[in-house]
Amino acid sequence: MVELASPALGASLLGNQQAMYVRTSVLVTNLGVHFKQGRENSIVWVTALDSGKPVPNAQVRVTECNGDQIAVAKTDLHGIATIGKPLASARPCDENGIDDSGFFVSARVDDPKTGPDMAFVRSDWNRGIESWRFNVPTDMSRDQTTRATTVFDRTLLRAGETVSMKHLMREETLNGFEFPAHLPSRVTIRHEGSGQTYHLPLKWAADRSADSTFPIPAAAKLGEYSVTLEDGSADSDSDSDSDNGDTGSGHTSIQTGNFRVEEFRLPVFKGSIGVRDQKTGALVAATEAPLAVQIEYVSGGPASNLPVQGRTHRHLLLRSSNRSASRLIRNRQTTAPALQQPKVTTTTPARRKTRPRRNLLPIKPR
Repeated sequence: MVELASPALGASLLGNQQAMYVRTSVLVTNLGVHFKQGRENSIVWVTALDSGKPVPNAQVRVTECNGDQIAVAKTDLHGIATIGKPLASARPCDENGIDDSGFFVSARVDDPKTGPDMAFVRSDWNRGIESWRFNVPTDMSRDQTTRATTVFDRTLLRAGETVSMKHLMREETLNGFEFPAHLPSRVTIRHEGSGQTYHLPLKWAADRSADSTFPIPAAAKLGEYSVTLEDGSADSDSDSDSDNGDTGSGHTSIQTGNFRVEEFRLPVFKGSIGVRDQKTGALVAATEAPLAVQIEYVSGGPASNLPVQGRTHRHLLLRSSNRSASRLIRNRQTTAPALQQPKVTTTTPARRKTRPRRNLLPIKPR
């Protein structure tokens, strides 16, 4: 125990020239105890404060709010003690308990050279190192974290079209992803603006995936639609138990994606032109440029028997001998059928008499 006397604090608080005494407790130790709690296991790391080296063979004890011991372990050569089970209180915290916000973790050693030593840490001592400060996702619930997603064939549709979906669902465990024991029975499609809902049944495969298709009504409202996997009958129109994504009382409701219904027009065709010799690769100082022209539908498949015209651009680059100026001369465009050799007409501008240029070298386009 440490007691501090402050005459200035006493004069301010007591109103006379009398010292004010403040008492506190101090732990003198050479041990540093670090605690990391997980859903399925926890670890305790014990190090020496003077050297920073791990402390082996330290006795670790974990107690809960009522002072009951719930786990014991011993550190290895790396100073780490692993507790291979979830930590939870056996009974509710009573009014005489130390606190209900965490666990008390202590470490003890009996070194023949330095003598016995002891240190402790609380599981809620994380001020300044909270996980949210480092943008680390954290789930403090005791239940397994369920991950679900919906893969769409496309997310922008028009009224009257059909959207295809594949739903996947997994649980996060200590060893990775595993199949969940409970699976939702229906998918709910809800218009975000009006709250209008549609229910579809879910039939899960052995790999815990489900396929579903939703024909969008021709009179469907425009805007964004959310997709939610939840419990309930697909024939029921009631969804009051899942409006807020409630997962309590064994009810599953997970929003897995969104798509939009809008009025729009899509391009029908897309084309590509490749200037490349298939035998020699890139064109270098070539006298001709083979063209590979392709037109296809945006939705897929080639567009055949269409009239096509090709248009070329020829650029003539003139450079002066003293490198003081350069001129890029663009010639007029010419149009020719794609199946014939394009005919290009070049027009050379007249030179100025005041400042004649010499050693003009035309560079062929590549």
